[in-house]
Amino acid sequence: MSERDPVVARIMVLLRDSLFLDPPNTNSDLVEGGMIDSASFMELFVILEDEFGIRIELGDLDLDHFCTIERMAAFVIAKQNEEVD
Repeated sequence: MSERDPVVARIMVLLRDSLFLDPPNTNSDLVEGGMIDSASFMELFVILEDEFGIRIELGDLDLDHFCTIERMAAFVIAKQNEEVD
């Protein structure tokens, strides 16, 4: 099990329970697939901040960080490590 696996699993649950999204896999592009829009992104940022104890700054708002569950997990882990340093 990688460090990312529990974060991926938790993000999948959050997407399902909070945003009512059910991506087909962790590498599905949520933007290209039309599953998430700008309003959903704002809600997603708040959810990720609350759930993982991170702060998403203006400079972090790059769609590449949030277009797939795998990328979100990598971003969350990087932010958590950044905040510990």
